[in-house]
Amino acid sequence: MKTPGKVVAETVAKIRDTKRFDIRSEHLPTWCPGCGYFGIHQGLSNAIQRLGLPHHEVVTVSGIGCAGRYPFFANTYGLHTVHGRALPVATGVKLANPNLTVFAVGGDGDGLAIGGGHLPHMSRRDLDINYLLLSFEFINGACIKQYTESLSFFFKAFLKNLIWPPSKPSTSLCKP
Repeated sequence: MKTPGKVVAETVAKIRDTKRFDIRSEHLPTWCPGCGYFGIHQGLSNAIQRLGLPHHEVVTVSGIGCAGRYPFFANTYGLHTVHGRALPVATGVKLANPNLTVFAVGGDGDGLAIGGGHLPHMSRRDLDINYLLLSFEFINGACIKQYTESLSFFFKAFLKNLIWPPSKPSTSLCKP
């Protein structure tokens, strides 16, 4: 049974009146069907709406990859930076204007591989920056058969090879 056009029009009008989708840009997301990024995008959009943050006072910063597309899909100010540099750029934005709400968005390649060194420094500076590290812990979607940096198996294998406590003073904690 088809839904009458009048009912659909009323439903769309109700949704529009809630301003639920005001945070979304005119660009439709280009993630793969079924990708978890859709849910993350909806969650962040809902958070911005529920907190009542004015869109002109929100900045989203990203690196590259699937997560790097986020600034295109949000109706906020956005910066699409180079691989692994979302956190330093977000830090610069926050230092330049502390009144802005800054969201840095990145995948595990951005945040744990090439950009991994920036995470402890951002934490040490204790700036009011929200960092969304998106990881699905299996295989990179854009890079066929390439394991992600956060894959539990490799992390456990790394920890297994550590010597603790060190038997002698060394600059390395890993077995030779």
